[in-house]
Amino acid sequence: MILKTKHHQADPEDLDSQIMLDADLAILGEDESSYRFYAKGIRREYAWLSSEEYRSGRIDVLKNLLQRPRIYFTAQMFEQEEAKARQNLLAEIELLCSSDSDL
Repeated sequence: MILKTKHHQADPEDLDSQIMLDADLAILGEDESSYRFYAKGIRREYAWLSSEEYRSGRIDVLKNLLQRPRIYFTAQMFEQEEAKARQNLLAEIELLCSSDSDL
């Protein structure tokens, strides 16, 4: 199941993986402050990349998540967190695209 977090994909009949992947992506649907703290942690994790490399790669990841028909697999997470997750991802993309400061 851990390997499924690489692409965040689960088979329709694999409820255990769906629940685990939803838990892994739960932070995306948190309040703005918690999400920004998480995003800053991701930047620290990739501190070895230049600002431009990070921006480009991070935007790609975020856009890929947004292109999915659903971020969350389970009905409960979809209903409770999907809209906020999409809002957080869009806000981070906007910040990354407009940021002139070093990340």
